[in-house]
Amino acid sequence: MKNNLIPFPKSDHKIKIPLASSNELNALRVAFDQARADWVIELAELPENNKVCCGSKK
Repeated sequence: MKNNLIPFPKSDHKIKIPLASSNELNALRVAFDQARADWVIELAELPENNKVCCGSKK
């Protein structure tokens, strides 16, 4: 039987992505924590409404 796998394309050029410094990552974490403080908690996120956490099968 013929193999029907599609080979993954190979690229000849390599893309180099510069890594972020630890100072940049720390600044992003602080900014994310500040933004997250204003988020509204949805009912589905509460442990008593989480089917896996509370073991109920609603």
